Amino acid sequence: YFVAILLRNCAGLAALRGEWAQALRFGGAATAFEERHNFFDFVDERFRVRSMSAAREAVGADQADAAFAAGESLGSDTAIREAEAWLASLPADGRMP
Repeated sequence: YFVAILLRNCAGLAALRGEWAQALRFGGAATAFEERHNFFDFVDERFRVRSMSAAREAVGADQADAAFAAGESLGSDTAIREAEAWLASLPADGRMP
């Protein structure tokens, strides 16, 4: 459960920051995890759809599909390590995303 939340939150934050390919990659990883574990979070669905739609529109369908598929192909451990590394790379100065 927490892995899906971590990945979804990273996808949303990446989208807010305009890091479209990263948002789609995390979104793909979250989707794969949710499908493997039969988990779906209805509360976040509207936010997820909005952020993934914006990312898809920003990069175009082909790039979006490739980034999402790359995320889907990640194992859970790899996706978690990537999310941790990405979060650690963000500025810690308190500015908005």
